[in-house]
Amino acid sequence: MKAVDTIRSLSLRTKLVILFSMLVGVIALFMYIYIPARLEEQAERAQIAKTETIARMRAFSLSSALFFSDLQTLNEELQSTKLNKDVLYIVIHNDSGNAVVGYNGGDAERSDYLNVKEKIFLGNDTCIFKASTPVLYNSKEIGTLYIGVLLNDVISEVERSKSNIAIISLVVFIIGMLAVYGISSLITKPLRQIVKTIETISEGDLSHRAEIASEDEIGHVAASFNKMVAHLQVAQTELEDLNRTLEVRVDERTQELKSEIAERKGTEARLRESEERYRSLVELSPDAIVIHQDGKFVFSNASGAALFGAREPRDLLGKPIMDFVHPDYRKFVLERVQQNAGGEITPMIQEKLITLDGAIVDVEVTAIPSSFQGAPAVQVVIRDITQRLRAEKEFRELEQKLLQSQKLESLGTLAGGIAHDFNNILAIILG
Repeated sequence: MKAVDTIRSLSLRTKLVILFSMLVGVIALFMYIYIPARLEEQAERAQIAKTETIARMRAFSLSSALFFSDLQTLNEELQSTKLNKDVLYIVIHNDSGNAVVGYNGGDAERSDYLNVKEKIFLGNDTCIFKASTPVLYNSKEIGTLYIGVLLNDVISEVERSKSNIAIISLVVFIIGMLAVYGISSLITKPLRQIVKTIETISEGDLSHRAEIASEDEIGHVAASFNKMVAHLQVAQTELEDLNRTLEVRVDERTQELKSEIAERKGTEARLRESEERYRSLVELSPDAIVIHQDGKFVFSNASGAALFGAREPRDLLGKPIMDFVHPDYRKFVLERVQQNAGGEITPMIQEKLITLDGAIVDVEVTAIPSSFQGAPAVQVVIRDITQRLRAEKEFRELEQKLLQSQKLESLGTLAGGIAHDFNNILAIILG
């Protein structure tokens, strides 16, 4: 994993150099290993074919002498073999398998000449190939010829070829490395220029452009990049214009918001003053003001507490309102409460209420739909008219008494007038 991360962190040029270097190295190594091996194989095949040809030719030239057991001719033929420096030994067996004559028999014994078709090394510098071929006379096998051929020249030639191939491989590797360096530079130089341009643009200079020096893929990339930067510059210009416009609008809107905030603060202040005045009016009102939700008291002012005989307004909270309504009025009041719950404003009525101590109070009641702590409620204004009704009753009684007195006075006056008239008439009659 660390190796993968290391490779990923390398530059593109380094990656290309490594990749192509490996490719060139593989090609050079292939040339160094495969070509010499191939040459060695071909040289050995050629030498083997040459050895087999020499063996057949010697077998043919010695066949008559072997058939007639002409040892002198055989020895003379074998001595002529010295002219071929590649032949190390020759041994001839008759049809009974016995050695008849030989050349360099000691080398033949050391090389175990009877085991043919193999390549062996005698010492550090001598390599031979062993072969055998039948000796025919009139198409009849009369013996066997064993031959050993030196491969030193072939091996030397192969070694020289290896050296040459090694030099060629090294030259190919060096040329390949130079080519890799040149190609990587050719590929990465435009990319480095594009990267430099990107860095300049990233610092805010959108007027900079990548240089297009070719029409290949990298040139197309540079052209596309320049087009993108041009669009980006236009977009940035439009964005800057939009930002300036937006800043102006923001300033205008900020001023509007400041004005709205100031106005709202003034409104809130006036609203608080109004609420304070309303609260003061409610708290100081001589009339009882209560609020009920779901048929229970949730608010009462001090006058309300005094009206219902409570020590404090909180003593009324949570109590059912119908417990304070006189039984004669409960059905009617319940209908009014339902009307208020439906959003209707009910007119003022007179009714009777029952206080906590059981006293009956005559009141005038006005109820309107309202809300309390965000929930629907009914606000009720109650005025105690007990004293007023008592005063009205006393006034009516006094009025009745006065009327009665006036009636009696009128009767007295009428009677006095009648008596006076009667006396006058009587005086006339009597006079």
